[in-house]
Amino acid sequence: LVGETPDLVADGPRLEWHVDDNWGKLSNYSKGHCKTSPIFGVRRAANMQLWFFPNGSRTAEEGHCTVALERGPDSAGIKFEFLVNGRGIGPKVCLGRRYLGDYPIPFDGSEE
Repeated sequence: LVGETPDLVADGPRLEWHVDDNWGKLSNYSKGHCKTSPIFGVRRAANMQLWFFPNGSRTAEEGHCTVALERGPDSAGIKFEFLVNGRGIGPKVCLGRRYLGDYPIPFDGSEE
């Protein structure tokens, strides 16, 4: 992993990004607004970044958050799986510049 930080840590084939805000604060984000990870790279795929939309991207269904992966223009395709609070929707592949996945929001707005 290139670009490892305290919030972005590699553990074998797994990359974890710890968003520094709690769900209570994240639930106040407007739809379409996001937090971004530091830029990082892995073997054959440099200059990548994760985006987290706590209340979904512009096109997400109500009650869903969105996680996006953006790759640099010269990066190879990458196979991955996103987990949001331990819940995933299966393995994915990003061959283009960006992948967006929508997940049920794992909070009810009461967490602080």
